[in-house]
Amino acid sequence: MLGVVLVLIVVLQFEGTSGGELHLYHRAGDDVVLPCRSPSSSYSCSVVYWFYLRDPSTRFPLEVKDGKVVQSSPRAARLNVDSNCSLIINNITAEDAGGYFCGYSVIFYDDSLLLSVLT
Repeated sequence: MLGVVLVLIVVLQFEGTSGGELHLYHRAGDDVVLPCRSPSSSYSCSVVYWFYLRDPSTRFPLEVKDGKVVQSSPRAARLNVDSNCSLIINNITAEDAGGYFCGYSVIFYDDSLLLSVLT
């Protein structure tokens, strides 16, 4: 049993891709960086939007608008945007699992990122 647990710990620290989606697997308590690819070098982080989708039956909550964390987000204290426009989530919890979408000026959206949190 211990061998299975050790293998899972090692394997689940990696990233994978499938059909344009980036799958991230991390343990609860980890800090996670979700990359956002710019459509061109002329875009700056001041026009970046990040959306989060936990439940497909609900609307997409806006987590980052114009490169700044939306303070009304219940997770605002744990979110940051770095100089590469990546979304940083500190001390992830099971509630952080779901789909994330990066966009520029609400027009261009990057491939989706799926975050799985191991508890």
